[in-house]
Amino acid sequence: MLEVLLQQLGKFALFFCIGLLGYRFKLFHSGNIDALSKYVMRIALPALVLSNLVGNTTREDLTNSFSVVLIAFAVILLLYGFGVLMSKMLRLRGERARVYQGVFTFNNIGFMGAPLIAEVFPGVGLLCHSLFTLADQVLLWTLGVYLTTPKEQFHGVKLSAILKKLINPAMIALVVGVILVVFDLGLPSVLDDTVSSIGKSSSPVSLIYLGALLGGLNWKESFSRLEYYLIVPFKMIGFALALYYGLKFIGLDASLLGPLVTLVALPSMTSIAMFAKENGSDGEYALGAILVTSILSLVSLPIVFALMR
Repeated sequence: MLEVLLQQLGKFALFFCIGLLGYRFKLFHSGNIDALSKYVMRIALPALVLSNLVGNTTREDLTNSFSVVLIAFAVILLLYGFGVLMSKMLRLRGERARVYQGVFTFNNIGFMGAPLIAEVFPGVGLLCHSLFTLADQVLLWTLGVYLTTPKEQFHGVKLSAILKKLINPAMIALVVGVILVVFDLGLPSVLDDTVSSIGKSSSPVSLIYLGALLGGLNWKESFSRLEYYLIVPFKMIGFALALYYGLKFIGLDASLLGPLVTLVALPSMTSIAMFAKENGSDGEYALGAILVTSILSLVSLPIVFALMR
């Protein structure tokens, strides 16, 4: 498993560098970077979820894995609590403290998690990812929006608008996939091949997007912030391993342990920076955390995998 992870991280690093170089040589700009994001989130990732659910999951897998939703809610809320504590210990103030809590709480389970889980834990692993996504999306569009919206603006955010955001292509693909699995149905051969091919593109495109997105940052300033580094030992390694041994102690199905811990050990979520920018909060600060945690995850993820025994 560790060998597979290292191979995937090597590929991910190369894709990231392609995106970074593409930005440096002006092949990517704000317009087509946004297009890459929309392609991944609205087409490639839903296709990956649907093809893996239908092709690699049984009704028994679905029944045995549903506890993941409850675990995911508990994990994300715990991370939020630790994020609040960390921001107070670091004496962060105002919107920067709230954005820090956001990047501490939410992980990059879409652009990085889905392709990684699909390669390292095929089958049940992506089902686990999809169920984790249910909780993640609910909390992202509620708690995540709250943390990335300046307090003076938050009164203008309507609950109906937040709920509407929960109906997105990835959620639709998950629901359709679950229905097909429950009724033991499959996709027609041509459609199955097409959806599978599109889903496989999510890995390179999402990492190229991430490299291009972070290419315009001031790397020197980002890597000078101590609080970004602290996310790695406290959350991406420490909390992930505590979760692993805790769930192992209570007897959680072994096939779910690896995917769950991997999702918690991922770097900070790109969407937090997008929300912060869109809502008038500190988007650049969020991007700095995403940059540092993404680079350091190339080291921290193998450490977590090596210590999972």
